[in-house]
Amino acid sequence: MTKVGILTPCLMEGDAVGNDVTGMRDALRHLGHEVRLFAESWTYSGEVHGIEQVRSFLTQPQDLLIYHYSTGYDEGLKLLQELPCRRVVKYHNVTPPQFYVGISSEYTNACKEGRAQLNALTRVPGITYWSDSTFNAEELSNLGVSPNANHVVPPFHYIDEIQNVEADLEVIDRYSDGVVNILMVGRIAPNKGYGSLLDAFHVYHRNYNHNSRLIMVGKSDPRIEKYNQTIKRQIQQYSLESSVVMPGGVSLEALKAYYLTANVFMLTSEHEGFCVPLVEAMSMKLPIVAYGSTGVPGTLGKAGIRWPAIDSALFAGAVNCIVNDEAVRFGLGKLGWERYQEKFTRRQIEKQFLTLVQEVTA
Repeated sequence: MTKVGILTPCLMEGDAVGNDVTGMRDALRHLGHEVRLFAESWTYSGEVHGIEQVRSFLTQPQDLLIYHYSTGYDEGLKLLQELPCRRVVKYHNVTPPQFYVGISSEYTNACKEGRAQLNALTRVPGITYWSDSTFNAEELSNLGVSPNANHVVPPFHYIDEIQNVEADLEVIDRYSDGVVNILMVGRIAPNKGYGSLLDAFHVYHRNYNHNSRLIMVGKSDPRIEKYNQTIKRQIQQYSLESSVVMPGGVSLEALKAYYLTANVFMLTSEHEGFCVPLVEAMSMKLPIVAYGSTGVPGTLGKAGIRWPAIDSALFAGAVNCIVNDEAVRFGLGKLGWERYQEKFTRRQIEKQFLTLVQEVTA
């Protein structure tokens, strides 16, 4: 069996990269491989080893390093350049820095460094690259990565856990009140397009259905408090204080309840490498209206209403159509469920992942 080190600069409990890391670990351990997780910092409650231990673990040519890349990290680049073992980069994409200009110099600089280091990353000899999406793989291709070393495998997720937990009954009771619930799930960040989301909801709420509610589930970051305040001011300017809910980060039980009580999932994000919440919505048969930016078309496919531009009137009209037409609502939910079953179940992802591992370690 192979020694496998899985590295990410920061391993967080429950985020998209963290779920992919732990999903890889579990799949590899199930086959008997010796797997360790490595990080510079972490909030994950399971076993994690410090970055300084990578070199003493991966010492042989047949060992394997899987490095999850979503931000610049000098030590990660050095390990790719210097380790004697087989090396894979799992590319989750890096947010373009312009989204954070004027909001956070820390985020802006980190994104600039991440984009810049990507050039160096794609020039290390002997690396294999796995991307979450075709969109990500095309970015790598444009930087010169050979098609033979450039593969796509969707990220592992915790949808099985969401489906198996009991939904939070308090959330169910609170929001099953006859009000139309429009849901968005994702961290509160500029690239996620929350301003456009509020614009679209305002048009729907004003012109179609005053008895409606926007629920924005996602963690906020105090380092971008300026953006958080901008969103809150926009809510006040539209007089939507009683119609917009921001519960922050929530438990799996609460997340399931929000999906179950929602009528529509609406996404106006301007930059996504993959977008796991789209897959969550598909798995819950929740109709989707989305802006077809970046990685969204590759994830959503034909399983939702996808607009090529952000137009508040189009988004509001689509939501109204879904809410008022049972056939449309059922049809979109069915298309989403079928796409989830075809492309994104854990079994499907694990099969693709293990095939790529076998190719690397053969």
